[in-house]
Amino acid sequence: MALKKSLPEFLASSAASAAASAAFAVKIGKDAVQAAIADQKSQVLLANSLRNTAGATDSAIAGVENYITSLQKQFSVVDDDLRPAQARLARATGSTAKSQQLLKLALDASKVSGKSLDTVATALAKAYNGNTS
Repeated sequence: MALKKSLPEFLASSAASAAASAAFAVKIGKDAVQAAIADQKSQVLLANSLRNTAGATDSAIAGVENYITSLQKQFSVVDDDLRPAQARLARATGSTAKSQQLLKLALDASKVSGKSLDTVATALAKAYNGNTS
């Protein structure tokens, strides 16, 4: 008798678990798609900024993206923080090479000081252009 009662309860519980798992999988998929869209947008914004401020070619932009990927691994910083800092420094310097050097310096200074990468990159961009106040 107990077995007859437990089987329907087990099946109902299993069905509820399967439905919850499916809903969670859909949410994960949706979040992943949204993250990919945001990442693509971030890449396009950086590419446009590099073209407009530093005259970067597609090859140079690909090199910057590879550099950002290596910095992500080296510093455990997300590319969503690196790309805006790179763009800001490229606007200040007009050079992809110089902005990459300053981005590395900004990461080091951020790590040591505890200040955000955005704050340090903004300060470096201002200092590069002669504003030290």
